[in-house]
Amino acid sequence: MLGSGWVEASSSDPLKMPIPASILSIILEYIYTDDAPLVRSCTDIELLCNTLTLSDQLLIGRLKEICEVALVDLISLRNVAELLEFASLHRADQLQKTCHQYIGLNLACLLEARALEVLSNDVLLELTKTYKEMVSGNEQMKACFHFSSELRSSPLS
Repeated sequence: MLGSGWVEASSSDPLKMPIPASILSIILEYIYTDDAPLVRSCTDIELLCNTLTLSDQLLIGRLKEICEVALVDLISLRNVAELLEFASLHRADQLQKTCHQYIGLNLACLLEARALEVLSNDVLLELTKTYKEMVSGNEQMKACFHFSSELRSSPLS
């Protein structure tokens, strides 16, 4: 059984990998150096999403987080809904929280552009919950500011 050689050694065909070379080089560099400078400087959203997906499948959590941080820097009004759906699908918590905040701050523009129609019902429910928490947090903050301004304006006895 072990007396014969490897099949790959006798074949002249190149070895085909199920992983694109660009992503494989990022993963190998990360494994050997514990850093991913290509990911940090990357502006290709598709490459970052594919790298995040594969690092999630390979259980390379820190590389997944590095991809999330790189994607956060690329969020825009055009892609925030798709990135939120992607983050929810792959449980990319940092990216998901940042997308929620971005949508909460730019809700009027996104609703007018109908950009949130691509979101699934589960993602919309989570976004609704987060938005309610943001709004209630702002109301509590406004109440605190209102109370402190009343204290300043009232004469001390």
